[in-house]
Amino acid sequence: MTDIFNNREIAIGICILLFFIWVLSLSLESRKNFLRLFTVIFTTNLIDYFLSMIVYTMSIILILTLIGFWDFSLLKDSVFWLIFAGFPLFMKITELKNSNHFAKEVLKGSLKGIIIVEFLSNFYTFNLFIELFLMIFLTLVNILPIVKPDKILEKFASNVNMVFGFIVIIYIGYNLYQNIFGFINVNTLKSFILPVLLTITLIPFLYSVALLDLYGTMYRRMSTHLKGQKLKWYLKYKLFTNFKLNLKTLRFFQSKLGFEKITTKSEINNNFERFKVLTD
Repeated sequence: MTDIFNNREIAIGICILLFFIWVLSLSLESRKNFLRLFTVIFTTNLIDYFLSMIVYTMSIILILTLIGFWDFSLLKDSVFWLIFAGFPLFMKITELKNSNHFAKEVLKGSLKGIIIVEFLSNFYTFNLFIELFLMIFLTLVNILPIVKPDKILEKFASNVNMVFGFIVIIYIGYNLYQNIFGFINVNTLKSFILPVLLTITLIPFLYSVALLDLYGTMYRRMSTHLKGQKLKWYLKYKLFTNFKLNLKTLRFFQSKLGFEKITTKSEINNNFERFKVLTD
């Protein structure tokens, strides 16, 4: 088997198998609750956005293929990036939406995922038992703060990831020092660059999702008492013509909007006029 898969890939496969065995060992009620969680996720707009992100990423990969950068040797790196960097970033879209420095926060938030991708794709593989320990330990460290939100667990996970990141960076630096021409080749360079490149090209998509989500929130809030499709379309028109692609200004408008009923065209206009006075 080691002729086909390396120890890390075997360790990942064993972890996935253990996960399914654990799910099957749960009581019937626990399994139902577990499945119900996925049902809730897959019946919301979340799945639509996530599928859109996959299509978007595939489009970027197609462009990279056409320019001669991407080939099937990078398929594993691309899948790892989607799981450990792309999807976690997508799940943080609400947090990113409230940031004044969107691109900076995306790159900062993706750092941990990129390091994990680099580790899984390029890092020296250890003995199978060490690989299993690393996979299980890192998975538990990063999942526990999500399952049971706790400041101590979050800080511990952050410190472990930071130390792990330093180890990866030191190892890469050591290999560069020992044998720069043996360690660095075209394929290795592509493998290192790909996660960063995919993250940077994902920024416009994440920004669009954040913008659409906030537009949707504002529309639902302002259109609650509007009667007739014409008024609702007029509200959409006013929202877009006033804010266009400016997420920061739209978020500021949201913070200043009152909760009075909006039922007429003049009341829609008054809200935007009052906001213009505030920003002038």
